[in-house]
Amino acid sequence: MSDRSFHYGKRLPVVGVALLTWNAQDVVEHALQHLLRQRGILLKVVVIDNGSEDNTRRIVNAYRPKLADVLTLPENLGYAAGMNRGVKRLLDTDFICLLNCDVFLDPDYLSGGVHALTNRRDLALVAGPLVRLPEGVLDAGALRLTLDARLKRIPGTNHECCFKVNGAAPVIRTAVIRHLINADGYLFDERFDTYYEDVDLSLRLLRSRALARLDAGMTGAHLRSYASARTFIAKPPRLRRNKIRGRYRILFRYYPLPVLVPALFILFLQDLALIAYAIVLRRPPLLLDVVSSWQTLCRDLFNELRVRRARGPLSWYEWRFARRGLPRTER
Repeated sequence: MSDRSFHYGKRLPVVGVALLTWNAQDVVEHALQHLLRQRGILLKVVVIDNGSEDNTRRIVNAYRPKLADVLTLPENLGYAAGMNRGVKRLLDTDFICLLNCDVFLDPDYLSGGVHALTNRRDLALVAGPLVRLPEGVLDAGALRLTLDARLKRIPGTNHECCFKVNGAAPVIRTAVIRHLINADGYLFDERFDTYYEDVDLSLRLLRSRALARLDAGMTGAHLRSYASARTFIAKPPRLRRNKIRGRYRILFRYYPLPVLVPALFILFLQDLALIAYAIVLRRPPLLLDVVSSWQTLCRDLFNELRVRRARGPLSWYEWRFARRGLPRTER
């Protein structure tokens, strides 16, 4: 057992892991092997297969005796909906890790997360810096929010307090997840589908004064290239539309009015440039993605404004913290 092993009260802490898969036959076995080698904790793993059409289900079923549950969804419901279904099976644990199927955790990753959350009661979420494979460079760590609702990486591998950490393998207190579900009815808002659902979660945590931490002692690897193309243009249409819609939703819901107007103007100009690109290069699908996203946003505008009115936009302090990503004292 690892030297990071410790007792949570009078027992080992129970960490639930929601592992979401979709057409992951090339990586899911490696992810499961690394996950099942975790030390110093009691592990409860739920695999959610998001309508895979390859051999992912067969590979996962071979590990079924070591898993708490395997949920097989009839179709790809997106990241938010898939994770929500898995998390509901793990609410009896002490902590929950939301794990991508292309992440390979080092043996003490989860015990390190438990250690950090146990020592700091003001922390809600912790994650470690991941190395991107095959390049071997830092993939993601602490993140900040830009004016046009993009995420930018903050240099460094250890930050005691930050706005957002990478969403590939965060460890969260189960009590915090239960609170969010009771307050909002969900952990992830399924209207985001895939992309920006984690930003919405981070902003909701910020509103609750719940802090995140990037812990250099928690290490792992992320094979990003498996899942999707690196550039926006090369992504599948569903993901392109999710990304366009997600940024507008974040603006509508959370941005203070003095920055909402210029931010909307910037996003509108970026979309017009995308339309011009699609026309000049004769890319009708790309043009359709932008138009379709605007149509969906127009239909959902009343609901987005209702959410904004119910929760209220970010305070000026919260907005500045999200923009900086770190407290002034740490920067």
